[in-house]
Amino acid sequence: MEDVAGLFSLDMTNVKDLSFDFYELEEMLVKRDYKTLSVLVKSINLESLNKEELLHVEWLKSILLYQIERKLDVAIEKLESLSEKVGIGSLLFCKICNTLGNFYSEREDFLSSKKYYELVLPYLDIIKGTRFEQPFYYSISRIYGMMKQLDEATKWNALAISKSLNAKSFYMLGDNYFFYNQKLFEEQKLIDSAIDSCNKAITIFLCWKVMNI
Repeated sequence: MEDVAGLFSLDMTNVKDLSFDFYELEEMLVKRDYKTLSVLVKSINLESLNKEELLHVEWLKSILLYQIERKLDVAIEKLESLSEKVGIGSLLFCKICNTLGNFYSEREDFLSSKKYYELVLPYLDIIKGTRFEQPFYYSISRIYGMMKQLDEATKWNALAISKSLNAKSFYMLGDNYFFYNQKLFEEQKLIDSAIDSCNKAITIFLCWKVMNI
């Protein structure tokens, strides 16, 4: 089953006075190195953080509850409680909703997953330009695809691909092309386009593997 928490990208540029480089946290999420992330989170001096920073840390701890301890239900419960403590429409609110969408998808509760993704839609201007933007587009396109809403799935996946290419980033790009290939082939019968998309996905997966050796 897909490693969904790897779809979340940390955008804590306002975090300060931490005992480590917070960009390292972001790197651990991108690499899905949750063991290292867990060590870093445990090293945080909570007394040095303000309220917003503490909420960010709680969000990370909820991700680790699933990725390290495999406590999906507990993680969802904590995230739902956390969503009530943050400002509606804030960047952290959007991240929490996206995480809940991915976790409910992991539970195969696709209606709840879709509900949480769609809570982010009124606040797209908030996530625009952040590292969180592309993973969100992929997440919502994936759930629309699972629910056979193919026009919506294709629209959001195309946006995810566009963001990756504009940023010259490989992150999730292979997944985006692979997803696009599946839907083109299975539903639209555009075989040549599907093969081209699949070849791009394979190339990107190979490049990503080489870069992370």
